[in-house]
Amino acid sequence: MLAVIFAPASARSGESSGTGAPISAEGQAPSKVRPALTGVEDKDYREAVVDLAVGDADSELPPREAFVEASRAYRAAAKSAGEARKILYREAARRYAGLARRHPNGYVLYNLGNARFRAGEFGGAIAAYRRAAGFLPRHAATRRNLALARDTAPGGRQGIVTEPHPAAAAFLFWHYGLSLAEAEKLAAFFLLVLLGLLAARLFVEPPLRNRLRPAAIACGALALAMALSSAAKLAWSSEEDAVVVASEARVRSEPAGRAVELFTLREGAEVRVLGRSGAWTRVLAGADRRGWVESETVERLAAEATEDES
Repeated sequence: MLAVIFAPASARSGESSGTGAPISAEGQAPSKVRPALTGVEDKDYREAVVDLAVGDADSELPPREAFVEASRAYRAAAKSAGEARKILYREAARRYAGLARRHPNGYVLYNLGNARFRAGEFGGAIAAYRRAAGFLPRHAATRRNLALARDTAPGGRQGIVTEPHPAAAAFLFWHYGLSLAEAEKLAAFFLLVLLGLLAARLFVEPPLRNRLRPAAIACGALALAMALSSAAKLAWSSEEDAVVVASEARVRSEPAGRAVELFTLREGAEVRVLGRSGAWTRVLAGADRRGWVESETVERLAAEATEDES
């Protein structure tokens, strides 16, 4: 059986938010007290990672076993104190990160964010939660913990925070509420139904043919909407973002340590990647705020980028 990473706050009696105040029944801390992280249920993980039953030839452990080992480190950390607690949370994060590189999965990335947050690595937690949100756009706990990490990180509200306007999110709920894979599958499904209806109209009597027309139009409209949503998600994903994971990143005018320092970004700041040169990355941190930072101070969010990081 897979281990629970975080039981929901409402299910854990007597737990505190880290500030000494108890968590309320709704999983929220009393006013002016930072809320606790929200966790993943076992059933959600089992439904989401059936593909982890098969391991990689070049990995030390099959994916499911790797997840269990990471969970053990996490549980051990929760029972520890002091420096040992952070060390075990970092070990859990290291194991989750290795699994996420081999098998990118929303729940693995969500657990990675939780472990990094508990280890005090708030920039890394933001990066993990943002990647998880791409797989789990409707997962409320991911959005909640991402907001918590942004509020906790020293630079969590610096740079470019990519959040849709509430009105746009409500109007385009089908776009913001679906992952890229889901939008692509729905586009293919409605297109196949449309083709089936068009083919059926060739072999039925005129009265029934006219009845099929509204259904064909509706399926065509839905297929087009899902296709446009997929195209928009692909276009957005081509714009690579990154998060500052060092305590601070000095932004310079040129990719050199002796170049003029323009400004400083703190841990948790979210930036847009504009280019790379050797050990330096050019970033955009807002209107007219751009420059070069050392690549080791940021974590890129693109899945392929994480292969050579961490």
